Amino acid sequence: MKRLLNLVLAVVCFTQVFADIPWSQRMANSVMLSNPTKYGTYWDYVNGTVLSGFQALYTQTGNSTYLTYIESTTKAHMAGFSTNTKTLDNIKEGTALLFMYENTTTPADKTAYQNKAVSVRSLLNESGGISRTTEGGLWHKDPGYAWQMWGDGLYMAQPFYAQYSVLFNSAASEDFDDIANQFSLFETHARDNVSGLLYHGWSEQPLDAASTAWADPITGLSDNFWGRALGWYIMGLVDVLDYFPSDHEKYADMIAILNRLAPALINVQDPISGCWYDVVNLPDSCSSTRCNYLESSASCMITYSLLKAIRLGYISNSYLPAAEKAYEGLINTFVTTNGNYVTIANNCQVSGLGGSKNRDGSFEYYMSEPVVTTNEEGKPIGPFILASLEYEALLPETKNVAVENDFFKVINRSEKEIELCYVISKAQNISIRIFDVTGKQVKELLLNKKQAGSYKEQLSLVNLHAGVYFIQLETELGVYGKKFSLR
Repeated sequence: MKRLLNLVLAVVCFTQVFADIPWSQRMANSVMLSNPTKYGTYWDYVNGTVLSGFQALYTQTGNSTYLTYIESTTKAHMAGFSTNTKTLDNIKEGTALLFMYENTTTPADKTAYQNKAVSVRSLLNESGGISRTTEGGLWHKDPGYAWQMWGDGLYMAQPFYAQYSVLFNSAASEDFDDIANQFSLFETHARDNVSGLLYHGWSEQPLDAASTAWADPITGLSDNFWGRALGWYIMGLVDVLDYFPSDHEKYADMIAILNRLAPALINVQDPISGCWYDVVNLPDSCSSTRCNYLESSASCMITYSLLKAIRLGYISNSYLPAAEKAYEGLINTFVTTNGNYVTIANNCQVSGLGGSKNRDGSFEYYMSEPVVTTNEEGKPIGPFILASLEYEALLPETKNVAVENDFFKVINRSEKEIELCYVISKAQNISIRIFDVTGKQVKELLLNKKQAGSYKEQLSLVNLHAGVYFIQLETELGVYGKKFSLR
């Protein structure tokens, strides 16, 4: 017998009343419980990573709660950006500015977002921006990590660069030449020809003082394949492809890089859990501090990237079993819940190369960094939301089958009509909306005040094309959604 629900909880408390809410939303709602008004305290790449998850979630669900959260966080951090901090890490949160520019209707806010985005973009200028290698590769930090390229940096800067070009520079060909060059240069210098994996970092001048702690004096390479650096790189690649013109002469090069890296990563996927180790190719190694461990942030990043690349046809669908195993591994290996809170275990708190701590890139070094369990740390959380959205998009399509949960069910009765069955135990206003996969609203039914009870509503699907859609039932205190498909 269907349990009546008392809808008296705030939007961010869905998990108490809606046991099968998608993991993407459960994680985002948990973040908002821990950080009710905004995420983070200052302009930072970690905040930008989390907001990328929220941006995709808003696009997918149309739930304005997520848009409001992105807006409040972005506005709180904007003043903290400074062009004086010449590091690729300083660019990532700029993607939130571009998203809000596209999703706000207030002229003053729109101008403010654009102006700040212009400032962020200036860090990528060849004159006056972050310094470059002799081949044009952006230094990871100027001057702190001179002559160095890290896998991390490709995610920090290039998705913003590509989106900015599409919005404000008419997708300038020279911008995408530069973007492709960044990925190509790093792969050229950092790729191991045997495994196909990418080393954490490469220095053009390995005897430079900032690099001597970790860079091989001949090759300029660091010693190991760090999982999160690989995750940053492949995540940056699939996100850039959202904007990279398919008719650009270097588009095929970008796809080729992805098709070289994907199988290399799957080759070092843990066969039992489906996840990846902190140092991905040394699963059985131990240091004086600890043994190598399955690391959550890298696993979330790689899983998201593989699922997205499969969905968009960048890599073969034959990789889908490995990608699905990886996502299921995230849930089984790292994720726990405590009421409304979702936590992720085995997150490497921080790792890097060189700097004031003289980090030498050895296996011993990577194992010495703290490993934490968290419900707030953004490096695994943002990619987990993104991976969850990709996995949820791949769930089996339904036709003429009831899809039930504790609150309502969708019955695909025909190509012409859909029936929505729901139960409420408190009088309130109700509305139903249907969105396509881009987040565009295509149907709406405003039902106004409904008394407690069981209801069936029919929506006409005339004029909707074949494809995947999301139906959203909005109450006064909550928004609930289901996916369905038409063929």
